[in-house]
Amino acid sequence: MKKCIKFLISTVIFIAIIFTFVDSLTSDEIEVMTLHATWANQYDSLESLVKDSDVIAVIKVEKVENVSFLGDSTIPFTTFKTVVVFEILGTCNEEILYIGQTGMLTDTKRVEIVDDPLMETGEEYLIFARRNQDDTLTILNGLQGRYKYEGGTVSLIEASKDSDYNNFSYSELYNLYKQGVDIYHVKELVSCLLGE
Repeated sequence: MKKCIKFLISTVIFIAIIFTFVDSLTSDEIEVMTLHATWANQYDSLESLVKDSDVIAVIKVEKVENVSFLGDSTIPFTTFKTVVVFEILGTCNEEILYIGQTGMLTDTKRVEIVDDPLMETGEEYLIFARRNQDDTLTILNGLQGRYKYEGGTVSLIEASKDSDYNNFSYSELYNLYKQGVDIYHVKELVSCLLGE
C-alpha cells in the first residue's frame, strides 16, 4: 500500500512538472532583455539636436523591414519601414524612410536599449536623425532624438525607471516636450534655429 501511495504521489508530481513545463512553453509572456548604451553626445538643447540632425520629421512606423545582427556580434538590429507624415528637415520629399534601431522583437523575446525602447508598428514619432551611408537613418541618442506624436502634439516618451534619460529632466528638451507642444511650433523653432 505504501508503495502504491508513493507511486501515486510521484506520478502526480511528475504530471505537475510536465504541465508547468508545457505551460511555460506556451505562455504568452515575452522575455525582455535590456541593453545599456553610452551615447556619443548629450543634447540639452533643441539647437544642439537640430545642428546634428540630417532629418527631422514625423514618421509613422509601417512595419519591421529586417532584423539582423551587427557584424559578427550577437547584438540584434532592426530596420523599420516608416512613412513620412510631416516633414520639417531633410527628407528630400521622400515618402518612405528606413530607420535602424538596436534591438529586436520576436514572439518570445524583446531585446532593446533601456534609453531607446523599440518603436512600435502603427505609432507616430517626431524624430531627429542622421543619414547613414546606406541611406537608412539612425535616431540621435535614443529618447533625446525621438518623441511621441499624437493628434498634432509632440510629447515625451516615458522612459524606463532604469533609463539614464531620467537624468536629463533639467534639459531644455525635457522642459519643451514634457507638457506636449504643437508640431507647428516645433517646426517654427527649428526654422528659426536654421535661420530660415
